Parts: sequence; structure tokens; C-alpha cells
Amino acid sequence: MDNVVYDKNRPFLAKMIESRRLTRETSDKETRLFVFDIEGSGFKYKPGDSIGIYPSNDKTEVAFILNKLQLDPNHKIQLPRSEKTETIQEALEHHLDIMSLSRKMLEVFYERADYGETKTKLAALLDIAWENHLRAFLSETTLKELVEAFPDLNIEPHDLTHLKRLMPRLYSIACAQNVFPNQIHIAVNIVRYQKSNGNWQKGVTSSFLTERVFLNKPMVPLFTTHSPFKLPEKPETDVILVGPGTGVAPFRAFIQERIHQKASGRNWLFFGDRQRKSDFLFEEEWLDCFQKKQLTRMDLAFSRDQEYKVYVQDRIRENGKEIWTWLKNGAAFYVCGEASRMAKDVEKTLLDIIKKHGDLSQEQAEDFFKYMKKSKQYQKDVY
Repeated sequence: MDNVVYDKNRPFLAKMIESRRLTRETSDKETRLFVFDIEGSGFKYKPGDSIGIYPSNDKTEVAFILNKLQLDPNHKIQLPRSEKTETIQEALEHHLDIMSLSRKMLEVFYERADYGETKTKLAALLDIAWENHLRAFLSETTLKELVEAFPDLNIEPHDLTHLKRLMPRLYSIACAQNVFPNQIHIAVNIVRYQKSNGNWQKGVTSSFLTERVFLNKPMVPLFTTHSPFKLPEKPETDVILVGPGTGVAPFRAFIQERIHQKASGRNWLFFGDRQRKSDFLFEEEWLDCFQKKQLTRMDLAFSRDQEYKVYVQDRIRENGKEIWTWLKNGAAFYVCGEASRMAKDVEKTLLDIIKKHGDLSQEQAEDFFKYMKKSKQYQKDVY
């Protein structure tokens, strides 16, 4: 085994050995399972941990930008907080975010612009009175779109260092290392959407994995990151797992680990998405676990399979009495997925259950919930 320690600053170059669609072709979204070979990495991970992936930008798009700006791709530049120089092409492909802009980048473009229409338009964008408009423009305008909109920009190579850095994207690990010792699995939503300007935009990392890695077979720079989101220490502890969409990924690792441990504790899964026929992630695996009684309960919420929308928090509420029985007997409760709405709705529903079925006052229910969080009986991994 290689003696090198791989981490965020020195990622391991892993080979992708599988890319499999999890949603059906009839789904209006694409979710894929990616499998990486990590033999020789020395990685040790546990269910609940994540990996970070460093993506690369599309070479065709980078070449277009360099051509439009009339920059030599082999010109060397030094990025902030970096000790080494690299070519502009290397920087744009691997280290700089060309899919969104910073205010500083736009200010540099303004300073470089000749007096005329381009400078006037950039001045209007930077006007403090239009701060909200500028924020929206920066978040959804790519460098390629900017150089197309302002073809007469006169940019120096060093100016590009004001672009934001291309950051690693974190994904929950969807397998247990005791079951897949030399692999890491992740579930990824492939991001494609139409912006308000009418152009289509792709997610940097998801398009990197689907379009460039799997087709062209380059290695994927990745590292593991440890998380406090962990299974109970005692395998006899019951667990309730709430993971709609790709939030179910770490629970695939949880269940694999519990089966490997021969854990006597019961497992209750809540999963939700849009339509059962097209969006039931890992359907065959979950049904097999349920049939073998490796899942004690499995409650599903597919929001578009009936006239009224149903979400995981609705299924939780429907089973409030039994959930309370599990909780007061020490069951651990886990939530993974979208933070802004789902996780908040699940927490509110759980608090209502504690109050109603525990016959507690609002203050007592809140104290009980606080204790659950403090004792790690309640854990969440949200994004």
C-alpha cells in the first residue's frame, strides 16, 4: 500500500468503475450511482462519512474563453495562497470557478474596459442601488456568457485570479466499507436547469462525473471526510431513518453495516420522492431488505402519486404513536437531506409527536427534544 496520506490537500486519484442510473428514464430528473475503486488509498471510513470530489471544468468551454479573451493558454500565473505557478489553461480547467462570477472579477472587468457601451453597462451592474440585481447576475452568469456579452474586454492573464476557487463537492458515502472494502459509492442528482436568461446550466461536479469522467476515463481526485453522523454504538438500539431523495444515500450504508454487524436493533426507513414508478432510489435493495426483515418498517411518500401531495413528514405524523413508543424506548432518529424545508418540517412534526403522544407541555416537549439532540439520539446531516 502507498505510504502517502491522502486528504483534502492531497486527494487520491480514483478510478470510476460504475455509473448507473437510479431513476427511470420516465423521471423528469436523473439520479445516478457512481462507484469508485479506492484500492491503495488507505482510506478508512464509516457509515455517515462523506467524500469530497474535486471536479474539472469543460475543456471546450475553457478553450472558448481563452480564444475570446485572446489569452495564451500556456501563460503562467500564480493563484492566491498557492506556492506554485501554472498555466492559465490548467488554472481554468482545474482550480477556478468559471460557472459563477465574483464582484471583484466584475470590478476588474470594469477597470479594464474602454470608455463606451461596455463600460457603461458594467458600471450599471456595479451600481450599489442595484445590489440585488448584481447578486442575481453574479450567481447565474458564467464566465463564458460574460465574454460573449462583452467581446471587447481587454483582460490581462493575472485578472483571472479574481475568479472564485473551484471548491470540492461533498457527497454522503452510500456504502459500508465492511461490505465494499475497496470501493466508495455515492448517489448524485445530475444538475441541469434553465436560467432566467434562457440559457441552460449544468452542475459542475455532476456534469464532470457523467460527461467527462465516465466517457473519457480520467481519474477522479477525491478525499474522505469524517462526520459525527453515526450509527448508535450499541447494535441492539432501534433506528428510525428519514431520507427523501438522495438523502437516503447514507442510510444504504447504515443498513449494510447493521446487516454486517448482525445488529438486533430494528430498522425503520422513511423514504420519499416524486413518483414511485420512476424515482424510487435503490428500490430493489430496499424491497429485498424488507422481505428479509432487515427493514422492520418502510414507509414511503411519493408526492405526485395522488391528487394531494404527500411528504415524509406526513408519513411520520401518521405513525406518530408508534414513533413515540420507539423513541421513549431509546430509538435513535436520523434525518438526511434538504435543509431549508424538509428537515425543518420533520423537526416540527417530531416535536408535535413528542408533545401529543408523550402527553407533555410545549416546554417539556422542547426539553425532551433538546436532550435527544444532546445525547445524539437525534442526528441530522442536511445541506
